[in-house]
This record gives sequence, structure tokens and C-alpha cells, in this order.
Amino acid sequence: AMFPAALTDKVKQLRDKMIAENAQLAIAESCTGGLLCAAVTSIDGASEFFRRGYVVYSNHAKRDLLGVPKFMIEEYGQASPEVARAMAQTALDRSNVHY
Repeated sequence: AMFPAALTDKVKQLRDKMIAENAQLAIAESCTGGLLCAAVTSIDGASEFFRRGYVVYSNHAKRDLLGVPKFMIEEYGQASPEVARAMAQTALDRSNVHY
């Protein structure tokens, strides 16, 4: 298997919950380099809830694709909770999804 069984089980639980809620998901990730999106799309039924993913590894990509302010990256750091929240909020706003 491409991913550990424990992760695949969690993703399947997420799938079941999202489908039950008729909800859609977008993902914004950086240091994981797309692994979360890959884990989600490795299971059957991903197309029922997963809409898009943003992999914004560089600081430029964080600013360019997800509008993270330069000052925020400089002040808090590229892997900070503040920057992660800003990435997630913009992904949510631009994707017309629930989560």
C-alpha cells in the first residue's frame, strides 16, 4: 500500500463523514508537498468530496497562490500556525467548499 493503514483508515473515516454531511474539502499544504492530497485521492470515493489542493512550498507560492502577506511569513515564520491558518482560510474562501 502507498500509505500506512492507520492513515488510510483516517482518510476513509473523513470520506464517510464528508459524504454523510454532503460536504466538500480543499487542502492547502506546504512542507508535506502534496502527500495529504495524495492520501485523500488514494481512496475510493475521493471524488465525492475532495475538490482541490494547493501545494505552496515556497514563500513566493504562499503569497502568490494563497495571498499570505509577506509580513506574516517574516514575522511568524513560514511553518507557523499563523501562516497555516492564513493558507487554510484563503483556500476555503477561493474554493467554495465547506472545509
